[in-house]
Amino acid sequence: MAKAKEIIVQESVEELQKYLRKASCQIIKKRIKMLIVIKKREPEMLSKNELAKLCKCNHNSINSWRRLYLNGGMDAIKRRIFFVGIAQLLTFLSSGEDYEDMVLSGKTRHDFLKDYLS
Repeated sequence: MAKAKEIIVQESVEELQKYLRKASCQIIKKRIKMLIVIKKREPEMLSKNELAKLCKCNHNSINSWRRLYLNGGMDAIKRRIFFVGIAQLLTFLSSGEDYEDMVLSGKTRHDFLKDYLS
């Protein structure tokens, strides 16, 4: 079995619970609950599968949220981030003003998306 990823939660349980009360959506609440579980179990390191069972969510979500915390801390955890596929993004762009902007600019979809996402 793979070694559990080492994550040190900087915030106290009390701070995390304050964030939890202020959280505006369920996905952010789930992320914060994961951090609370990690913090309460310190210094024990939990695998993504163990965390998934304790948090009652998918191990892939746990993996994403841990990476989010490691790369961006609490600010990243509290941010609403939507991951959309390229097909969904193209559908969105093809139905709005952004699509018109792309056509009028003469750019290809690839170049437009590259500029749009950066």
